[in-house]
Amino acid sequence: TSYCDGSVTNITLSSTIPGTTYTWNALSSNLDTTLVFSGSGSTISQTLDLVNNLNVGFVTYSVTPFANGCSGTPQQITIYANPIPEMTASPTLSEICSGDTAHIDFTSNISGVTYSWTFSATGVTGASNGSGTSINQVLTSSDATTGGFVIYTITPELNGCFGTPVTVQVDVKPRPEFFGTIPTTILCSGETTNIGLSASITGTNFEWTVVSSNVTGASDGSGIAIVQTLEAPSVTGTVIYTVVPVLNGCYGSPITVTVTVNPLPKPVLEDGTLCIIQATGEVYQTYTLNTGLSATGYSFDWYFNGGLIAGANAPTYTADEVGLYSVIVTNTITTCESEEVFATVDFVNPATSFSTVVTEAFTNNATITVSVPDGTGTLLYQLDEGAYQESNVFTGVSAGEHIVTVIDTEGCTFMTQTVLVIDYPKYFTPNGDGHNDTWNIIGMNQADAKLYIFDRYGKLIKQISPSAGSDGWDGTYNGQQLPSTDYWFSLDYTENGAAKQFKAHFSMKR
Repeated sequence: TSYCDGSVTNITLSSTIPGTTYTWNALSSNLDTTLVFSGSGSTISQTLDLVNNLNVGFVTYSVTPFANGCSGTPQQITIYANPIPEMTASPTLSEICSGDTAHIDFTSNISGVTYSWTFSATGVTGASNGSGTSINQVLTSSDATTGGFVIYTITPELNGCFGTPVTVQVDVKPRPEFFGTIPTTILCSGETTNIGLSASITGTNFEWTVVSSNVTGASDGSGIAIVQTLEAPSVTGTVIYTVVPVLNGCYGSPITVTVTVNPLPKPVLEDGTLCIIQATGEVYQTYTLNTGLSATGYSFDWYFNGGLIAGANAPTYTADEVGLYSVIVTNTITTCESEEVFATVDFVNPATSFSTVVTEAFTNNATITVSVPDGTGTLLYQLDEGAYQESNVFTGVSAGEHIVTVIDTEGCTFMTQTVLVIDYPKYFTPNGDGHNDTWNIIGMNQADAKLYIFDRYGKLIKQISPSAGSDGWDGTYNGQQLPSTDYWFSLDYTENGAAKQFKAHFSMKR
């Protein structure tokens, strides 16, 4: 016969002979011997209390009947005492979100224990009675906006002995879901999103991640509204927000929100200059402001000193007054408006004349100095096809005619002048080969200039014209060829209105 720990035996002794009495001896293992002992009577009623409540105990009673002074044959009765299992129930989480699995593990101090459970649920579906070594049940809140709970009562059992039931409560929290719809959002670069988020349950917060293309300013975040300033620098871009509602650690179904960001028109204006004649104040050269944009797809509003210029709606505007100009450009398709771009238009009085002075003629380092008496622009100077320079002095200029050009950086001045630099060849070879067969001054173009050639003794050999077109001296005197030697010359000419004379010598080589 099996009992559970702490049970009381209930053994009634009887015989076929009336008046029979009984005595017994008790032999026990793992039982409290103060409660299980030898005795006499017609009933054995003793408490079975395990010394080690993890192991089975037993007692063997040897019962001897007595009647009329005679003893009967002893009979042995063995009683087993089984331990009562204790258990621990360990839920993975005491709170779960609707649709998640409630998981509860069971453990006991004794091996071989089996478990069964019952439940009571409030506002939750998915729970059921059962048995096994753990509970794994998907629990769902009955109402999308409110939570509920399930109370599981788990009872351990071993060899028909039931331990104390353990209760575990699992709270089921509702999952928030989006409420309403979010309209399509289209922004201009630099504008701020204002995407309000609402859910089925009050107090819901939202978390989002972003994937952006050609857009800056978007970032992951959380809150009850997406408020971010987005910029598309050059081309239309998009930001895709993946938004999920969250309440008390429970996440609802995500949605995606796409925001299109259009770039702003980017007009460019450069400061400019009007050309105004100083004496009369007449504007003889205007300045054209150019946005750099096409007329197609854009509208333009031009302003002068803060006031709208009526009728100015082209991508360019011709300024004829000094002041502050600005433009605002609107994309007619996206309606995105540019920032206001400014340009200052100033004025310059152009230079009207210039003069040049040639110094160090007849050297290898002739210099041209340019003087400009008027004009307020920033002047630049050019010799022939060379680069423009800020200096008004050209050095190392070769003999001959040169073109000097004067401009200003504002585009108001453009003047040119031919400048003559004179020199002479140091020798000539009148041998009839077609090269250096005659001798003359280089670069002289003065009709009244006089050139005299002398021999080494000072005898006048030839007087010729040094001007352009002159044949020069061929090395003869009265039709006779003169010998190879040094010859002297004297040049009377005018330089910058002053009479000058230059003397030097050259060689003739045959």
